[in-house]
Amino acid sequence: MLKSVLVLGLLDILLITVYGLIIILACTAYANIRSSDPLYKDYFTKAVLVKLIGGLSFALTYTYYYTYGGDSHVYSFEIQ
Repeated sequence: MLKSVLVLGLLDILLITVYGLIIILACTAYANIRSSDPLYKDYFTKAVLVKLIGGLSFALTYTYYYTYGGDSHVYSFEIQ
């Protein structure tokens, strides 16, 4: 069956970091624009950060933990 052989390189880690910082800075700027609403200032950037970490954790778990990768990997290999 399928075996996950994907390896994160230095460029991948660098891009994840840069894109994450760009998204967090954009969310902080948006929360500051909406500063009249205190919920945006307090929770918006933190919620986006939690969502990014959760999505990245989910993707890394499916890629490196599960032996056959699950349906997402099978689907992507089958359509190629």
